[in-house]
Amino acid sequence: AIFGGGFDRERLNRRGNWLYMVDVETGKVLYRVNSSCGINEGSGCSPTYFASIPSEPAAIDGNGDGYIDLLYFGDLKGRMWKVDLTDLRFLSSPPAGRFDNKIDLVSGSGQPFLLFEAPQPVAPAVHPFYPIYYRPTVITLGYNVSGRPALGIGFGTGDRDDITSKAEPLALTFKQRFYYVVDRNNGTTRTEADLFDITSSTAASLTTAPLNGWFLELALGERINADSITVGSVIFFTTFNPLEAGNPANPCAANSPDCGLANGTARLYRVFYSTGNPYIGGDRGETQQQGGFLSEPVYFQSRDQEGNLIYTTENTVKKEHAPGGKRTTVKSWKERSRRP
Repeated sequence: AIFGGGFDRERLNRRGNWLYMVDVETGKVLYRVNSSCGINEGSGCSPTYFASIPSEPAAIDGNGDGYIDLLYFGDLKGRMWKVDLTDLRFLSSPPAGRFDNKIDLVSGSGQPFLLFEAPQPVAPAVHPFYPIYYRPTVITLGYNVSGRPALGIGFGTGDRDDITSKAEPLALTFKQRFYYVVDRNNGTTRTEADLFDITSSTAASLTTAPLNGWFLELALGERINADSITVGSVIFFTTFNPLEAGNPANPCAANSPDCGLANGTARLYRVFYSTGNPYIGGDRGETQQQGGFLSEPVYFQSRDQEGNLIYTTENTVKKEHAPGGKRTTVKSWKERSRRP
């Protein structure tokens, strides 16, 4: 079992800032790291420590042999991490503690690599910040000159725990992001300066694909609220905005504490992963009129005789031509939850 440590209620990133691999039969920890050095700060490595990790890791089998090769996961400081699992080795004398790391991060692989870092606030300021709460979508792009896979990593930011920004009202004053970062397996950490800035959902389309990737600026208050998914050449992701102008107040009884609060706006985005251009129309996102809030929102169900791909959001069913043509295959999927 591979998972992050979770969330820090104090929002100080002092808890949940570990990545674990656990033997599910015994419950013993095999792998436990908290920084770019793993746990080997004393070996001459200068560590960059993880923030809290509530997001699910993306686990990739790059060569189809049935073994996981790579992990990608985000933390609450807007950083995307990568772990190479292709040469894991046990320590020659593993520690006996039930929660100690047993993997040799010096002789073999497994040492975390910082693939991308969003802009960080300059102390004593604590804003802006770009937390990652959800699993990235990973897209195969081919291979580099060394025969290692080149991958595109798509992921979004925004505070999911404080979805209406009551605890952090300043989070409504700057724009969250959706990032697409090209990982060429060349040991380079990327920042926003390396990516093309798509300034809004209605910005003009690009004519060429940015070399290192792109990022889309969301509207003020808007944030990612579910996993993204890639089908063919298109990334699908959803957002929620608690402050979207023009929304009616929540109808409720006069004595309800939520009476008069805005319902918020849910948006479904469909963009080509190579450029960030809109898949359909001139707006990369589409407001979901019947869905005030989408959770686990996109389910790909079937294809009709004309090659249309039928997909469902929480309160709508849509049908349109499949991205990439009639022979498109689904590259990632999510089980649809069963509600009573």
